[in-house]
Amino acid sequence: MSTDSAEVPRSLPDHPSLRHLKDQAKDLVKAGKAQSLTEAQFKIACLYGFASWPKLRAHVDSLEEIGQLKQAIDTSDLKRVKALMIASRDGTQTRARALR
Repeated sequence: MSTDSAEVPRSLPDHPSLRHLKDQAKDLVKAGKAQSLTEAQFKIACLYGFASWPKLRAHVDSLEEIGQLKQAIDTSDLKRVKALMIASRDGTQTRARALR
């Protein structure tokens, strides 16, 4: 896996896994391409076009929330839809703007 910052950012898979992204970062450390896990996570974030690991993580988390909301809507689980929207509005999960 090349981490050259001059490359065009990769696209995340349709259903990105934070665990998989963390494993990619650990692999960079093991391969000697990063001095620390923090550096490796930053390189992974940049590889996918994000300015930082926290921004990448927030994006992946928001996709999970969107998936939960979509499933609740698809199954007509109004109680779950309401709970997800309230949680998002209250800031206990990613803000509603991520649902756009």
